[in-house]
Amino acid sequence: MTSNVDDKKPVSEMANELWGVYLEIKVISLIHWCYRQSYVSNV
Repeated sequence: MTSNVDDKKPVSEMANELWGVYLEIKVISLIHWCYRQSYVSNV
């Protein structure tokens, strides 16, 4: 099985996009969790 450098570039770009989406979801869920925690403690 032979692989060119050109074949690996799109895969790494796709991985970077997936990683970016993953981080966005984590940050958003963390913000929601912190907001919910502060809301519950204030009630």
